[in-house]
Amino acid sequence: MLAEKRSLKRFLAIYLISTFFLIGVGEYMYYVSVRNNIIKEEKAYMERQLKAFLSRNNKPDILKLRDLRKLKGMKVDVSIYKNNVYMFGTMKPRMIYYNKEFWVENNRVYFLFIIPKLWGKIYILTSKELDKAAINSLKSRLILFNIFVVIFVSAMAFVLGKIFLHPMREAINSLNEFIRDATHEMNTPISVILMNIEMLELKDITNEELKRIKLSANRLYKIFQDLSFVRFNHKQKRNIQKIELSSLVKDRLELFKTHIERKDIKLDLNLKEAYVNADKEDIARIIDNLISNAVKYSPPFSIIEIKINETFSVKNTGRIKDTDMVTEKFVRENDSEGGFGIGLYVVKKICDFYSFKLDVQSVGNQVMVSVRFS
Repeated sequence: MLAEKRSLKRFLAIYLISTFFLIGVGEYMYYVSVRNNIIKEEKAYMERQLKAFLSRNNKPDILKLRDLRKLKGMKVDVSIYKNNVYMFGTMKPRMIYYNKEFWVENNRVYFLFIIPKLWGKIYILTSKELDKAAINSLKSRLILFNIFVVIFVSAMAFVLGKIFLHPMREAINSLNEFIRDATHEMNTPISVILMNIEMLELKDITNEELKRIKLSANRLYKIFQDLSFVRFNHKQKRNIQKIELSSLVKDRLELFKTHIERKDIKLDLNLKEAYVNADKEDIARIIDNLISNAVKYSPPFSIIEIKINETFSVKNTGRIKDTDMVTEKFVRENDSEGGFGIGLYVVKKICDFYSFKLDVQSVGNQVMVSVRFS
């Protein structure tokens, strides 16, 4: 379920970011287009005002119209310039762009009209405030549109996510059903096999074939225990007691002795006396899974280092691509090896229950997994 939720979050993030980005680009282009139209209307309005003013005054020499009352009657601000020098007017802007017909600055629209004369150029600069009502109306429409888009797109993303992840959910449910059936069916035959092996050993019947049978049976028993833990961990009754770790590790190593010998793996043991308060089966399960993974994924003739001081750590030759994902359920680093990919998942669940700190490191061709007991 955790992997399903992570996939859903990634899908929603990609879908929402890409959708909002495209909508945002479209909105920006629409806003710029409408705003430019408003500016052009303002410019056309000032141009009509200026032409009407010049027509009413029979196109006199503009430099003689120093009566500001007439200029104020134009309903726009006006400034008169001759050869780029300010003469008079109802305003005096800080900057004039003589190479532009109109521009916008500080929410005001400026329109520059040129009257050529034999004795110089006359510039008539008109200005008015940008229509705030039109701009505010545009912004209000865009805000309402954005609210609708966020609600609609989020709802669609959630629905699509559920639809796309439905096959994954069905696969997970099928796998959980398989685990339930497998653990139920494996219990009796594994118990019978192990019991008969013990009876043969009591009769001093030992050979290579029996060792291989015992190794395979113990491996099946470990898989059965891990699958049972995945299913029934929340129902498990724990017997908390003081456990000496070094002696427990030595005992659990006997289970892997045959496999270690078959791969000619050497053990570098540094086991100091240490104690932890926990359920013995839980600690044994942590030790078994870490040692099992180290033996399983180590190449022949390599060395496995097992240490106990403040932590229990197992170091072996190998490599983990994603140290975060390897503790998830049904995740395996190497498909060529057997198992369901639940060993480190089980270890993590036990560590979470006791507040132990699990650390998985992969540097170069070395992998070290350690558990710090609280």
